[in-house]
Amino acid sequence: MEERIIHFDNAREAQDVTGPREEYLPSMEKTFGVTAVSRDLWLKIEGEPEKVGAAVVFVEGLLRARNAGMILNRHTVDYARKAFAEWRGADLDKLTGMRIDVAPGRAPVFPRTFGQAAFLETIRTSDLTISVGPAGTGKTWLAMAMASSNLPSMMSLANLGEPATFVRSPILVEFDSGRMVSASRPLRRVKGSG
Repeated sequence: MEERIIHFDNAREAQDVTGPREEYLPSMEKTFGVTAVSRDLWLKIEGEPEKVGAAVVFVEGLLRARNAGMILNRHTVDYARKAFAEWRGADLDKLTGMRIDVAPGRAPVFPRTFGQAAFLETIRTSDLTISVGPAGTGKTWLAMAMASSNLPSMMSLANLGEPATFVRSPILVEFDSGRMVSASRPLRRVKGSG
């Protein structure tokens, strides 16, 4: 039987990781086969050494996600728990690395699933991205976040006080149930123009 204690920096961090009224702990105990007890600013995890180790890695992953700016809610914690239980913790760390800073003073946007992460990577690396999928899967949300995150840099280029030529590329097109819903073409400055 092994016991590990994780100390939190403050009460908000403890609540974010363990849940309001510690509601995330029972599912963690069931998934990893451990016993978890939280008091004040610490979390004690007990059980077989390899199971305790896996649970500790999960909690540390949640702390990394929180510190990167990701909001820990029931969906996020459940998705993370399932990913760590399937030994996909490294993939989950990639989600937190795909932070999109939309605007100053606004919460950053993160992909919530591995499918959304693949969609963001496609937008970043492709000239044309077509997104097809059921309603409510984040197609518009992520495309708009990417477009918004690029807008401030385009505005700063326009304020340089010198002539500039902009081209529209890449094209973001979104389809829903076989019909085009939206299309956008972010501006990009052409080098040597002006």
